Amino acid sequence: MNSPGSAGILRRRDLRLALLMAALFSLVVTASALAAVGGLTQKAGTAGCVSDDGTAASFSIPGACVDGKALRSTASVEISPDGENAYAASGFGGVAVFDRNPGTGALIQKAGAAGCISEDGTAGACAVGVGLDVAKDVAVSPDGANVYVASIASFSGVSDGVLVFDRNPGTGALTQKAGTSGCVTEDGTAGACADGTALVDASKVMISPDGSNAYVTTETNDSIAIFDRNPTTGALAQKPGTAGCVTQLTVVTTPCADGRELDGASSVTISPDGANFYVASKDSGAVAVFDRNATTGALTQKAGTAGCISDTGTSGTCVNGTALQAAFSIVMTPDGASVYVASLGDAVAVFDRDPTTGVLTQKSGTAGCISETGAGPCLDGKALDFPNSIAVSPDRSSVYVTALNSNAIAILDRDDSSGTLSQNPGTAGCISQAGASCVHGTALDGPVDVTVSPDDTNVYVAAQGISAISIFDRDVPPETTIDSGPAGATRDSTPTFTFSSNEVGATFECKVDGGSFDPCSGPAGSHTAFALADGPHQVQIRAVDASSNSDSTPATRAFTVDTKAPGATILKKPKGKVKTKKKAARVKVSFKSEAGAAFECRLDRARFRTCASPLVARAKSAGGKGRKHTISVRATDGAGNVGKVAAIRFRVIRTG
Repeated sequence: MNSPGSAGILRRRDLRLALLMAALFSLVVTASALAAVGGLTQKAGTAGCVSDDGTAASFSIPGACVDGKALRSTASVEISPDGENAYAASGFGGVAVFDRNPGTGALIQKAGAAGCISEDGTAGACAVGVGLDVAKDVAVSPDGANVYVASIASFSGVSDGVLVFDRNPGTGALTQKAGTSGCVTEDGTAGACADGTALVDASKVMISPDGSNAYVTTETNDSIAIFDRNPTTGALAQKPGTAGCVTQLTVVTTPCADGRELDGASSVTISPDGANFYVASKDSGAVAVFDRNATTGALTQKAGTAGCISDTGTSGTCVNGTALQAAFSIVMTPDGASVYVASLGDAVAVFDRDPTTGVLTQKSGTAGCISETGAGPCLDGKALDFPNSIAVSPDRSSVYVTALNSNAIAILDRDDSSGTLSQNPGTAGCISQAGASCVHGTALDGPVDVTVSPDDTNVYVAAQGISAISIFDRDVPPETTIDSGPAGATRDSTPTFTFSSNEVGATFECKVDGGSFDPCSGPAGSHTAFALADGPHQVQIRAVDASSNSDSTPATRAFTVDTKAPGATILKKPKGKVKTKKKAARVKVSFKSEAGAAFECRLDRARFRTCASPLVARAKSAGGKGRKHTISVRATDGAGNVGKVAAIRFRVIRTG
């Protein structure tokens, strides 16, 4: 996601004096209220934010955040697919590199020059990069091998394009590719970068789910630049001719394919199956809809009104939508079922997506949007003044929206069956710099980007006005694991199960077969079922955390109690007397028991050994009345029940 520019920040400055006391107070107040699922709690103390100078307010109060570097005018933050690293784009020409603790979500900037890459190296504090004049957006490839940064030219700079970095999968460290492989810019930047087109004011970069393409939206060019990505090296090559870009403009440096409702193209999202591509366009007040060729990555805008949804319907050329004025940020759920658009007109629009065609349909009535004032047909919301970035949790239960003028992050619940949104009640519905009707937060002055960690446990907000990243724990249901206990058949009618959770301090509820969940019998982390009848059973165990969130997918184990020992039946056996001319005779015995039973056999007083029907044994002979022998068979079922011995007796008589 990206910032709408300095204008929004300038108009907030008039409010800062009025918010001074609230901003100061927010530095020492921690969000402590129990949150609903998906609710956020900012990490306590300095762990709750990393800022460019260790401050967390417009008034440069020291010690409020962890001290970072290369974060001035923070524009974007992204977490690597493995959850091990975070990368932040700086509007003052840099990319900050962090290690992320997967257990706590805390960010620790890498030491020395490995902690950042900047246009000038910042007097040795960072590694030197090319084309980082004003970094706007950062994206990590799905394979985690590369990082891409959209950057624009400052008043003194010459770069407008996308930069390419190799990512060390072990350390997360970044190295810009050498030579022209390291960047693609509008004019090639005097030979330092590869020459591209439709890249003026590059605002957003996105890599396709299959990793084969990169797409860059450009607000000034009103365009989408299209690149092939080398899956081995991560290098980018813009597609030739009109395949390399789609634009609203009739003329650009190199001709592009013609598109509609791309004026101020600011953000993109791609369906998980890679079949469709959607663009939020600020100046058009619209969402443009494209089919994507899964083989080539080429884009084709849908024909007629299916190709766009606009706030006005654009005189019948688009579907008429609601709450799309200055559509700025767009996101799709991981299952591709819903699309949400944050509009600078203080609203979030809600769409269903057809999984076959990719066509978007806005929900009707108040389900179709949520706004700051609830004006018109929208649901009433709060902390949505100038919303500029939006993210969906991987579990699809929550949507998070940053609002520039609210200095806040709004927390929305999502119904997974319908895709509708509702704001969490009371102060749990938002966290803001000033507090007011929201929970007080720190380092939220000028939020411009929000992202959720792949493991669903943390939310990170880039705040441009304060040059910081705010860090939140996400309240999610705990997970439950059954560690021991019977699976399959058991002869124990009072089985004991042990279990654990990923959340320290969680309690547990259990049920066996029907009925309701009740506290487990204990001791801690265990449950014993009593007097179970023979037959199939099922135990379900769920963890409950301190916020009373229970595991929505209880750990389940099916088992069967079997206390009845299996019998063994002899089917065929030797006659009472077996005659032979040899020292021993081969005798054959067949037998059966219940399905799945295993057998053990022995001859005379030997040890029982595993056997199968039919058994062939060598029994010694003797003259006269012969030699007596006994063959014994017993069955053992899957539960471990050992049945009574079935035995046959016979004599082997030597006749020779």
